[in-house]
Amino acid sequence: MNNILLVDDDAFFRSMFAGILDWAKYGYRVVQAENGQDAIRLMSGASRPFELVFTDMDMPIIDGVELTQYIRRYFPEVRCIALSAYDDFDYVKSSLRSGAEDYILKYSLTREQLLALISKDA
Repeated sequence: MNNILLVDDDAFFRSMFAGILDWAKYGYRVVQAENGQDAIRLMSGASRPFELVFTDMDMPIIDGVELTQYIRRYFPEVRCIALSAYDDFDYVKSSLRSGAEDYILKYSLTREQLLALISKDA
């Protein structure tokens, strides 16, 4: 079973994301974190590494840009996907410059997008 880390301070979105797919059917387990600081703690202490991180860009404590930079530095093999409610080009640029491989608008996320992203991992 592959591990996916979802990092978002919005509990409703985390719940929606976790329920959008039958993750186990595709060989994944979704672990959730409320912010970048929690994500770093989870990644550093994980007995099984995360293959893919979906991170919100706008969060308290440690935001998605800082988290993505941390992942690029310490876990370069982990794929990062930026999530945001904003379609502002500055958010897109900063997330891609920090090392995210893609940028997805949170509330227009589809099952098909997720399946395409996780199939890249296989």
